[in-house]
Amino acid sequence: MAVSEVVRVADICLMSRDVEKRTRFYEDLGLSVTLDQGGLKCLPLGDKELAIHREVSGEPVGPGISLLVDDLESLIGNLKSKGIKFNGPSESHMGTSAIKVEDPEGFWLEIHQLKRENPQQARFFK
Repeated sequence: MAVSEVVRVADICLMSRDVEKRTRFYEDLGLSVTLDQGGLKCLPLGDKELAIHREVSGEPVGPGISLLVDDLESLIGNLKSKGIKFNGPSESHMGTSAIKVEDPEGFWLEIHQLKRENPQQARFFK
């Protein structure tokens, strides 16, 4: 079975109890909001983004990394064949399917199906 290629790191996500306050802090450092969905604000960091996301009850707290892959179904099959547990797939804030995977040290990754024509993802390929 072919392993799905990770196309790129999409963003670094900070979960936040107060999205507005945390966003103002990063704006004070010189960053600008380019996507505002209320509980989610994205600020460009070079060719990546800082995503400040409202904490969700029951979700892991702390920083996270979002990855884009070219074939999420292939990746899911690969994870299942290796006994690696994950949550999802479910609809993501990017409007695509996504899974959440915990690494061996407890760090969570969010992995999204790549859709270059999706406006939420197209900004990563300008």
